[in-house]
Amino acid sequence: MINKLFCMRLSTAGYVIGGMNIAISSTVIFFNVIALANIDEVARTIEKYIHEKVKRSDLAYALKLYLAGSVISIVLASMLIMGIRKKRPGLMLPWMAITGLAIVLNICYCLGLLINVLLDGAGFLPTAISFLYLGITIYIYIGMYTLYHQICRGNSNPRIESSDQNNPETAAGLYSI
Repeated sequence: MINKLFCMRLSTAGYVIGGMNIAISSTVIFFNVIALANIDEVARTIEKYIHEKVKRSDLAYALKLYLAGSVISIVLASMLIMGIRKKRPGLMLPWMAITGLAIVLNICYCLGLLINVLLDGAGFLPTAISFLYLGITIYIYIGMYTLYHQICRGNSNPRIESSDQNNPETAAGLYSI
């Protein structure tokens, strides 16, 4: 399929993507905890912009759900990194499954936005940005899917394979002149 992802080896790109997922989810958790601690202030701010009453319990429930999703995202990204590092493709599968589901939902969302633009003629920029995001997400998924299959076949990057000193075939090659 592809050999590089964003000009990086697939394994390096996997580490970067997993690390970015962890960093972003950690930031979301941090701000979610702050929002939950100041739920009344958050609700007042939302009410000011939407001009409707917001139930504090519903807002807290939504923030807790988002918090749980962020924790799950950290676990999935960690599994992706460990799957690449240990060359265990089974650890990559949960990340791939959830990302695949997110792509399907994003396609439905983008199609809805496109229909809205075609019918109303408004909202072109958000639609274009959503399609760009969808394209980047699909590109990343194809890269991780290719890496998954390389690891399954045992044809991952030679640098990764040569560092496996427990394998007598590769360990002998490390010290031979």
